[in-house]
Formats: sequence, structure tokens, C-alpha cells
Amino acid sequence: MSRGTMKKHTVIPLNPPTLADPAGHFDRAVRIGDWVFVSGTSALTNLSGPLADRVLPDSFLEQANTTFDNIEKVLEHAGGSLA
Repeated sequence: MSRGTMKKHTVIPLNPPTLADPAGHFDRAVRIGDWVFVSGTSALTNLSGPLADRVLPDSFLEQANTTFDNIEKVLEHAGGSLA
């Protein structure tokens, strides 16, 4: 497909209501066509309030598990899953 005939897709921001509002102007993910790009999702994502007041879980394992839970929420909001 030549550059002049490429199909253009709309960028759709994805910020599930099950997570806190993103810090700054970042979205949790964006959908472009059939693709979902996840970014800016951490163990702090599900905590509300000022970023400086959010407390991370104590252990790395808890932080990792919480991060993957938050990514899963973003993917489910987009109609997908970790699978």
C-alpha cells in the first residue's frame, strides 16, 4: 500500500473509570484501529488523590501484581484481556 493510500485511523484515548485519573496529560492507553497501546500504568494507577500522597505497596511483588491488575483493567476497558 503506498503512503498516499494508507488508511487513517482515529486515536481513541482509553481511561477506565475503575482507575484513578491519569497524572498529567497522559492517557492509560490509546486505541488506533485494532491496536491498543498501553502506557503510564503502574502500581499507583488505582490510587486516587495527589500523586505525591499515593503510597506504593511495600514489596516489589505486590507492586508488580498491582501493576498487572491495573493493565488488565485497561485492556478489559478496551474489550481485550491479558490473554
